[in-house]
Amino acid sequence: MVYLHEADHHENGSAHAKCMASRDRGHQTSLRTIMRLLAVVSFALVLCTATAASAQEDEAARVGTEFQAADLSKHKEELSGIPFMVGAYMIIWSGLFAYLYSMQKRTRHVSSQLAELKDAIAAHDEAQRGDS
Repeated sequence: MVYLHEADHHENGSAHAKCMASRDRGHQTSLRTIMRLLAVVSFALVLCTATAASAQEDEAARVGTEFQAADLSKHKEELSGIPFMVGAYMIIWSGLFAYLYSMQKRTRHVSSQLAELKDAIAAHDEAQRGDS
């Protein structure tokens, strides 16, 4: 349950304006947090890729540096992996944006309900003061 103090109604501006300002700061903070998380994950992926490339170079050095031509008649790639990679990235990014959109929508809904509740409590407090 939300309780508003009488001072909240009479200080500089309305409680609703304060609530909206607080909500905007919270929204900006959550976006910053998401962007930081994406940056950390991207950095981790770059490190993993660099480690894998280094391991391949080490394997090539261990096997030898002499060029050996591949017999393409025995090994033929029937399906390239690029469509799968592009599809996987599309699914991941689509899922991420859908999640962010749904969270933004839910946050707006909860904020509007909270504002309505604060207005109802303020009206109730005013009615009680008028009865006294």
